[in-house]
Amino acid sequence: MKYLFICQHNFTRSKFGASFFRGFLEGKGIKAKVGSAGIGFVSYFLGRRVNRKIIQRVDWIFVMEGYMKDYFVENFGVDSKKIVVLNIKDEYGFFKRKSIKSLNEIFGKINWEKYL
Repeated sequence: MKYLFICQHNFTRSKFGASFFRGFLEGKGIKAKVGSAGIGFVSYFLGRRVNRKIIQRVDWIFVMEGYMKDYFVENFGVDSKKIVVLNIKDEYGFFKRKSIKSLNEIFGKINWEKYL
């Protein structure tokens, strides 16, 4: 299986989500590819910008906000059934008001089993 975590800039939320999920899979002894990318222009400089080639290789796409799901359906023709909206707003990171520690709590509450 191949998984992709998406946020705006691929700076905090998507990278943290990919790392968290990778650890979850390792804890279960499951081998899979887990990556992250961003949809915004700044993701070229802060991480990895999503493109058609990346999208075509994955089984599941985890997006942080609802508008991102619409973006993939409209711009890349992705089947909406393979996109999961996590509803994690852009409030984390170096200059944001919420800490990375709280991201760990949020990701810890998600039922990841249904995506295996």
